Amino acid sequence: MTGQQGQGRHLISVMIPTYNAPDYFKIALDSVRAQDYAPLEIIVCDNSTDDRTEEMMRAAPYADDPRIVYVRNREAKTKEENFAPFEHLVHGDYIQWLMHDDVLLPGKLTKMAAVLDEHPEITLVASQRNIIDADGKVIDSWLQTKYTFPEECRLIPGEKAGRIILRKFSNFIGEPSVVLFRRKDQAYPYYHAESRGYKRLSDVAMWLELMEKGDLALFREPLSSFRVHAAQEGQQPDVIAESRLEWLRLAREYYARNVFLHTEDDFHTALRVLLSDYRSLWNSCCRPQAIRPFSAEWREKYLSAMAYVVKELGTTLPKTDTITACLIYRNEEARLADWLTAAVKYCDELVLVDTGSTDGSREIVSTFAKTSTVTMRMISILWEDDFAAARNTALEAATSDWIVFLDADETFEHPELVPSVIVNLPQHVLGVCVPIINVDEDAGGQEIGRFPALRIWKNAKNRRYHGRIHETLLEDGQPLAVMCTMAQLSVRHTGYSTRRVQGKIERNLALMRQSLAAGEQDPRCLHRYFADCYYGLGDYENALASAMRAIEEEPETVAGKQALYVRVLDAMQGLERPAREQLAFARAAHREHPDWLDMAVSEGVLAAACGEHAAAEETLTAFLAALDEAASGKGVAFLQETGAAGRRPEACRTLAALRLADGDAAAAEDLLRQALAQARYDEQTLTLWEAVCRARGTAFLSSLADIYDAKKDEDRAFLRGWVVHEGQAAYAAAFAPERTVISCEAAVQQGIDGAPLLFAALVAGGKELARRNPMAYEQSAALLPDTMRRVLDVWLERPGAALAPGDDDGYLTGIGALRGRCSHAVLEDYARLAASFDAGVQRRAAEKFVEQEEWAIAFALYQMIPEEDVGDAATFWHALGLCLYHLHEPAADECFARAEAAGCTRRDIAAYRAWMKAWPPQEVAEDGGKEAAQ
Repeated sequence: MTGQQGQGRHLISVMIPTYNAPDYFKIALDSVRAQDYAPLEIIVCDNSTDDRTEEMMRAAPYADDPRIVYVRNREAKTKEENFAPFEHLVHGDYIQWLMHDDVLLPGKLTKMAAVLDEHPEITLVASQRNIIDADGKVIDSWLQTKYTFPEECRLIPGEKAGRIILRKFSNFIGEPSVVLFRRKDQAYPYYHAESRGYKRLSDVAMWLELMEKGDLALFREPLSSFRVHAAQEGQQPDVIAESRLEWLRLAREYYARNVFLHTEDDFHTALRVLLSDYRSLWNSCCRPQAIRPFSAEWREKYLSAMAYVVKELGTTLPKTDTITACLIYRNEEARLADWLTAAVKYCDELVLVDTGSTDGSREIVSTFAKTSTVTMRMISILWEDDFAAARNTALEAATSDWIVFLDADETFEHPELVPSVIVNLPQHVLGVCVPIINVDEDAGGQEIGRFPALRIWKNAKNRRYHGRIHETLLEDGQPLAVMCTMAQLSVRHTGYSTRRVQGKIERNLALMRQSLAAGEQDPRCLHRYFADCYYGLGDYENALASAMRAIEEEPETVAGKQALYVRVLDAMQGLERPAREQLAFARAAHREHPDWLDMAVSEGVLAAACGEHAAAEETLTAFLAALDEAASGKGVAFLQETGAAGRRPEACRTLAALRLADGDAAAAEDLLRQALAQARYDEQTLTLWEAVCRARGTAFLSSLADIYDAKKDEDRAFLRGWVVHEGQAAYAAAFAPERTVISCEAAVQQGIDGAPLLFAALVAGGKELARRNPMAYEQSAALLPDTMRRVLDVWLERPGAALAPGDDDGYLTGIGALRGRCSHAVLEDYARLAASFDAGVQRRAAEKFVEQEEWAIAFALYQMIPEEDVGDAATFWHALGLCLYHLHEPAADECFARAEAAGCTRRDIAAYRAWMKAWPPQEVAEDGGKEAAQ
């Protein structure tokens, strides 16, 4: 027990029933033992089906606490049976219930007991309480029990408190763990509440009984915590139905007794509250296809009770909004089953229009229809390159109040929320925009952007689609007058995944051109889509021009123009426009639209690229803070509908690079963890992570176990690609052992654009490729940096090939690219090209081959260097000695001697010279060291 006990006037009995929850129970029990009140008794009744709780209670410190009485109630099969022993074990004047997953906060018993001690007219003391999740994290105080009065403790007459509870059907007092009361004031103990017919509202029945006899005291501050988790009984659908019936029974009982509810208006006010709950319960539990449906028995009981309510009120049940889910599809067998499974969670009717499937799509729909509980309308039409016509075919067949129209590659992340959102919309709202989150299935589901789009609207004959491609829903030729955005109904869209996007772009571009030629659509509304298509096809000039025209000419749309500014920057980057020019555009856009956080990221990243590190840090730090504020619910809601949140990894990566450059590897690591959590398939981020691991002295390969799953094909494929694309040859053996040596043909066939691997492949097989397929060679070589391409052309003796100033870097980079990827003979051949460069390049090339332990090649390069260009003699002779030593040449001793004479202090020289003295003559290779070199 912790804390200093305060001596009270009365014994408090704390009663804790527990069942199969030793972890939660321990937290609850410890919170009682930590209370600063005495005298205190703690009674535990345990009807668990295992022995974990008993084993804990039979050991210290609980077995040694004299205040604890533990009862293993093995025979109890129900909650009520487990509560029964309390009646005979309780001795206290004051009663405190504590459910095993709740927590008493410090000082609760002392503060509440003092109120009961001083105020005999008070029969119940309660307080605000925290709501905590399964892990004990405070979520919030529920609105109905969130007190904001100024005084520390407020006294409320019992008559008023009981009337509030029944008129609003609101347990504003809370659950059993929140209160303290006198044992003598209660005629029907909590565990006997069921005898009055209240199984689910036994706590409310208890509060009302106490309110009949006295008043209520409420503390403003939280004095306990109520845990909410999925395993709780109150979260089950039938329990919800039963609780509604018990609320009705309470209202009828107290109205009949003329207690709390004295007038017909009081009674009807309560009934209207119950009726207002009907539409939400219908969507979530009562309709046949509900996600968490009532059982048939409780559905019938609930609807019977509602029939009584509407008869008593002289009204009718509220109309429930019906929903039709529409789809046009063709050859979508890979996605249809998942789409249908999600759709029936929110719709009453399905309208499916097949536009010419030749795969198994129709069979999937037919099979699904045989077991579906919703009405299904299946239509087949010929595809005529007109999306609006196909969609309108579906709308003509829809009969529900609301339309939800998604594509086959679009699904709600939380489909079960759709009915409750719709039912709670204001009556004047005609349409709902939702965030469309573009994710790349081929990059592990990484988000690549988001935008708001109209996907839900009230069904009406005059609301139809217009436009062959990128069709728009219009009402009598105009956009819907009143729309709202619901961020919680986010839609996952996979249509722009890497492997699918090319074909979709080419199709869309052709259809848009057809539409323009036919004069079917306003060209101003297509500029943004042209920009997207041109960008996807690598036509950056036209992408830039189209995006700029959209910015200038496009009418106001739901999606807004923020994405257009991002596309302008994308196109400028593709055109390799100067970073300063891009930065100027981003800054101007951000100044004009300070709430466009996409522009903040672009500005920060470009500022970093331009060397404006302080400005970059300030902008990107502010961006991340805005994201965190939005995530906490305090910031602007539109972030849930735009792509700003998807750019967090880019911002974190840029900031991490700046922190690492400043020597703060720890800060860089924290930022990169955020980036990898959201975009673990970003190669640049992983490369920076590897650099941070080296800077911090942590094991890079071991760190990957927390990020990637070696059992997943996509994770293994990404890591193999990273080795190639980022030139991480050091990890080739771990991730891509089969690709450390790759033929030129394989590199070209696989479309590998990683310069190191491609260069090695072209060095190994470029001559043959150029002879057989000159076009393929030119296309492949064009992917290399210019310096490496010129070096390659010279080495392959291509016609007209010549080196340019600065190509020494390309040559030296090539040495690293060839490491582990080419045979010794190819490396020897490539090394001879060093004769085309000066002595400095030859020396650096020799050093690189020393690092690769290619001793014979390094020795040949050192011999090229004229004596006057040796440079640092100590380093030169030491390196030359190493080469000769590993080639088993006795001349190594002379080189080591010259190195020492030149001032070399390397300790390994003495060891090498000693080892040389132990060489048996017969071990010196007669072939000049070729075996060692190989």
